[in-house]
This record gives sequence, structure tokens and C-alpha cells, in this order.
Amino acid sequence: MFKEKVSDRGNKAMPVDLDIGPLLERARRIGLKQSHVGEYSSIGIANISRAANHVQDLSYVDWRRAEQFIATCEELQRRSPAPIDWRDARAARAAIDALEKEMQSPPPAPDTSDWQLLAATTPEKLQELAALRGVTMAELSKAIDESLRKFDHTISAMRKTNQEARDLERLRREEFEQQRASR
Repeated sequence: MFKEKVSDRGNKAMPVDLDIGPLLERARRIGLKQSHVGEYSSIGIANISRAANHVQDLSYVDWRRAEQFIATCEELQRRSPAPIDWRDARAARAAIDALEKEMQSPPPAPDTSDWQLLAATTPEKLQELAALRGVTMAELSKAIDESLRKFDHTISAMRKTNQEARDLERLRREEFEQQRASR
């Protein structure tokens, strides 16, 4: 999270520090290289390199693009059971595009039928549920995939809300400490 200030053009908050270093550190934690950030986010490898070496700062728009790209990749890694191989550009780009599409049009919240699918934990219960719904196992499998997508989205939204609350609390605590120290 970055410290914010109010710009002169209105009430839109902008980061005080456009240093790419902390963003690249977040990227490194999930196995993303500096070149991946530049290439996959369309900022450009050279621009990221110049910013990382403190030769030339990124523009605010590029900094936000890098920040959003890294946040998307962090979410992909959270959802993945194993480390993602970011070197496979085609697969990485497809996964990033799919997550961005999901973020733009999120699935609805899980409903009763989704909870029934989640509760069916054995092959026998799944067959019973398929018979009850009058569908084949292949159709039930597609319904399970869709339900899992709904649950993944709901869990991700909960994580994001909790992280934002922790970040806000940390900022408030820092501001309080700064005010106390200046007295």
C-alpha cells in the first residue's frame, strides 16, 4: 500500500512515491521477474529497467498499471495450488486475461445448489445429486466447475476486503504515531 496525497486536480489520491522497487519485490515473492512485469504489463522491459535502476521514474499511469498487474498475478498465485511458471508467456497471458475478465464481470454469489455440490463429497453422493437433478455426470462436473469459480471469487473478495482493512488500520496507526511523535 502506498501513502496517498490529494492531487491539485481534485480529490483523486495519488501515491507520493512512484518507486517501482516495492512493486518488484512483491513480484519477486511470487516468482515474477522484472522482465515479466515489463513485457506482460505492456509497460516495456526497458522502462521497467530504467525505473528499477532509478534512471527514470515511471509515469503515474504506468506505475498503476504495474501495480494492478502485480496484484492480478498475486491473485493468480493465491488461487494456484503450485507455483506458476511465468516463463510460459502464452499460458501466463491466458490466465491473466481470464482473471481480468472475471474481475470485470464477476460470477454471482454461490447459491443453494452450489452449496449442495460442495457438500457432495463422495462419488456416491455426486451420482445421487446427478440423479436428483436429472443430469449426466459430465453436466454435473461442469456445474461443479462453475460453482468452484463462484466460491473462488467469493473467497478472493473476502481476502481483498480483509487486506484492505488491515492496510487501512496500519495507515491509521502510522498517522497516529506520527501525530503523537510531532507533539
